[in-house]
Amino acid sequence: MTFVLEEEAPYVVDQDGLWKKAIHDLFDDFLFFFVPDVYEQVNFSSPPEFLDKELFQEVVDTKTGRRFTDQLIKVRLKNGVEQWVLVHVEVQSRHEKDFSTRMFQYFYRIFDRYDEKIIAIAVHTSPNDNPYPKDFDYNFFDMTLLYSYYNFSTKDYSPQQLTYSKKVFSKIILAANMMHVTADAAEQRYRFKRQYFRRRI
Repeated sequence: MTFVLEEEAPYVVDQDGLWKKAIHDLFDDFLFFFVPDVYEQVNFSSPPEFLDKELFQEVVDTKTGRRFTDQLIKVRLKNGVEQWVLVHVEVQSRHEKDFSTRMFQYFYRIFDRYDEKIIAIAVHTSPNDNPYPKDFDYNFFDMTLLYSYYNFSTKDYSPQQLTYSKKVFSKIILAANMMHVTADAAEQRYRFKRQYFRRRI
């Protein structure tokens, strides 16, 4: 195995594409890492069906020009029921007050058009301490609405926790976190690769 020391240069990564591929290829491990209770209910003998290319863009507003790693996956539960899972990976670093509103909009557009039950999972990959709201709370006169969803941040997992975890997807999170830490440090990123792969061999 050969390790190549990268030249010092602006470190640009297609995070959207990498996250989408990781979730597509390791969806069962993704669920097992973030929502093990949901994982336990899924019958993985029936392969998950990724629906994002077919219909997700039909219900998500793309006029803003913002890029998100969104996927809509249909799975079969162990009790035979069909279940839709919405996965939203937020790769932006700035704080957005309307994040919970967007999550609710995703939900009601999908629900309104397809009348399917939805499990929504949001994963934030920014290394910054941005207080992303965990639910959408609407109050107007006597009308109230509360929409909650799974909400995770990769920065909440320590390198030690991820390194020694036996869950496969922990290594994806470890690499994603290290990408931020070494954004301007090619030498440090090189050492991380060497140490990690030596540990895995």
